[in-house]
Amino acid sequence: IGRRKAREACRHFGKAPGVPHSHTKPYVRSKGRKFERARGRRKSRGFKAYEISQILQIWFFILVWRKS
Repeated sequence: IGRRKAREACRHFGKAPGVPHSHTKPYVRSKGRKFERARGRRKSRGFKAYEISQILQIWFFILVWRKS
């Protein structure tokens, strides 16, 4: 008997999958190449997909940084 957090279902909890520094497991129909493996999700493809909230945080940080 493992801990409650050791359940496979718990791997899907937390920050949204696809967000930088998130190790949350996405709910995927299949693990193939065409399923949730787009450019923004692969480390070797030049950019990482961001959520809108993260883009707003970065934008706000730049505005505050320019004022000081």
